[in-house]
Amino acid sequence: MNKIVFAWDLIASKRTDVTGEEDEDVELELKGVKLFIKRGDKNFSDGMIGHIKLLSNKTTLDERLGKFMACESNPYAYYR
Repeated sequence: MNKIVFAWDLIASKRTDVTGEEDEDVELELKGVKLFIKRGDKNFSDGMIGHIKLLSNKTTLDERLGKFMACESNPYAYYR
């Protein structure tokens, strides 16, 4: 009996994603956060809702905020 294999399955099985978080532990993950950005003397921006992580390096224990991922309601908004 022949097995149907989709092209996406072949691509996904050979792909190794690198996120930059491989050497880090997620200390805290918040979902539904409203983020306001202030740049220089300008007023705060309109808030955007999304998810954010607090990451800790496994060896140095340095902490950083991970990339802000905007919710589906505003897929074009992001924070780096």
